[in-house]
Amino acid sequence: MSIGGQQQIGPDGPHNFARDGRQYMITPIQHPTDGAAFERQSLSRIPLTPPLILQLDTWDENHRLIIPSDALSSMVCSVTLEGLDGQERAMVRVPDTDIIIKTTAGSTVSPAFEMESQTGHPGVYFVFPDIGVAYPGRFRLNCALMPLNGGEALTTCLTDPFTVYPRSQFFVPPTTAMTRHFAEQRIVPLLQIGSLREFWPEG
Repeated sequence: MSIGGQQQIGPDGPHNFARDGRQYMITPIQHPTDGAAFERQSLSRIPLTPPLILQLDTWDENHRLIIPSDALSSMVCSVTLEGLDGQERAMVRVPDTDIIIKTTAGSTVSPAFEMESQTGHPGVYFVFPDIGVAYPGRFRLNCALMPLNGGEALTTCLTDPFTVYPRSQFFVPPTTAMTRHFAEQRIVPLLQIGSLREFWPEG
């Protein structure tokens, strides 16, 4: 079942992850490497590039790799920003003020998307196309696969470290082949090659 970004609970209600006997694993298959600090201008942010893409792998009670179609509408993946010391960086004080703002802007929660891999195989992915970070530094994203109705994370992972630069020092890398591949499937909202052409040059 392709949910295409629609979060709808199945006819039997939320999936019971505690009883399904499955093992879930999320793996970053594309890590952000660079970002531009938006400071107090979140509406004009340049997203982290390339966009974070996670792959979901699921094994059933017989250790067979499956696509858990019955559970996809009952799960989301959320990401939080953390420093390289492992401490969460959810809020930041604006320099020379007493103003506290969120460190990130954009979509930090993704539904599950059924799409084809670059080799043409069906798979399940989580995509974060528009996350921006307020101030320069070295960071990672902490990713958690969560039941939609709450509770403990089913599994977690970390991205590789990336660098957020002052906007004046930021140079966008060329769009990756993976970004193009998933954008061309036209399933993930906002993941549109060309919508940010001045920031995502051809490559």
